[in-house]
Amino acid sequence: MDKINLFINGKIYDGWKSAEVKRSLKAASGAFSLSVTDRWSAQSEPWIIAPGDKAELKIADDLILTGYVDTVSADAQKDAVSISVAGRDKTADVIDCSIVSSSGQYANVTLKRLAEILCEPFGVTVKAPSSTGPAFDVFKIQQGETVFEALERAARKRGYLLTTDGTGQLEIARPGSSRSTTMLKQGENILTMSSTFDFKNRFSQYIVKGQDTNWKKELDPAFAYAVKATATDPSVKRYRPLVIQSEQLTNLSDAKTRANWEATTRAAKASKFNITLQGWRQGDGSLWRPNQLVLVDASRIGLNGELLIVDITYSLTSDGGSICVLSLERKDAYLPQPELPEKVDPLIQAIKKDPGVRRGPQ
Repeated sequence: MDKINLFINGKIYDGWKSAEVKRSLKAASGAFSLSVTDRWSAQSEPWIIAPGDKAELKIADDLILTGYVDTVSADAQKDAVSISVAGRDKTADVIDCSIVSSSGQYANVTLKRLAEILCEPFGVTVKAPSSTGPAFDVFKIQQGETVFEALERAARKRGYLLTTDGTGQLEIARPGSSRSTTMLKQGENILTMSSTFDFKNRFSQYIVKGQDTNWKKELDPAFAYAVKATATDPSVKRYRPLVIQSEQLTNLSDAKTRANWEATTRAAKASKFNITLQGWRQGDGSLWRPNQLVLVDASRIGLNGELLIVDITYSLTSDGGSICVLSLERKDAYLPQPELPEKVDPLIQAIKKDPGVRRGPQ
């Protein structure tokens, strides 16, 4: 069985009795929580781990997280001591901390360059494709928002996700960047599986409104003109409109991207699948990773096709051994598209309903 090795100040800590390591495509930081109980003796070497220590976590030789220790706790009894250590990726600082900017805005800056500027004070480097879309004419910082909140707004406008690759970098990525080598199949390698279909956050029409200006150097709202873009979700048969006000100056293209983003993301989040596996590795020996596409045959929960691994939890317990829990969503979950084809919607495929009638002004 693979070992979880925690490297602190040049020393390896292993032998953990329980562990939980989380990675998510939707989070810019992974997290770990480890614990061990040792028999107490006068010769026992103390565990010198403190909050703020630099940490690397590996599963065998595979690097999973590079960051810092957040919390250390100890519970000493008569003849034993229990030690618990928790921490997160280096990118946790850009999630927690506010932006301090003298101007409060950045002009003619791309998503990649904006990320580099905002992450630089924290010593966090940025990993991104060569192009992350056109530059923003002006990107305004909202008072008190964190680096991650600002960058998430910018990434959403360009159809990207903010995640991390385990090395402590902030990664600007598209979903589904690789495919798994192992298929998940009920009755074979799936221990447990579940599905949830939730319609309440889906709408028939998404209307994004904002303001733009014809003068790139003129930011006075008095000269701005109205922008409006829409996207539809044909799987929602009832009249359910949602109006979204853009947080800053925008243009028609960006407003359309935002509307498509809302439609696709909300549709994808309506269908959630959880798969539990024994072990942390695929058939070829590689670890299961977020942002992989995987083929799944689990007709008992209405699932048969290729989905995106969004969240992963590697866990270790004394009774269950090493367990991997995968959270899956539609593979087009985070790609802005003009329309949502009803035929690829797993919610509609799995739950057959009368089409009904959409009412209200069109």
